Amino acid sequence: MISNSKLKPCPFCGDSVNIMYNSALNVFHVYHDNEECKFNEFEIEGYYANSLKEAYDIWNTRSTD
Repeated sequence: MISNSKLKPCPFCGDSVNIMYNSALNVFHVYHDNEECKFNEFEIEGYYANSLKEAYDIWNTRSTD
């Protein structure tokens, strides 16, 4: 398993995030606990990422990279 420390923080509020996979929906769920951030939940659908590593890579990609 990939360490959460390798995930970039939320680009909107700066909080650290977690990723979990929901096999029933075939989505990777990115989330954090800052309820004031309107982007505290985000989904990466399975056709974009086939593995947890790919989901991490997608999350860590920023338009400024």
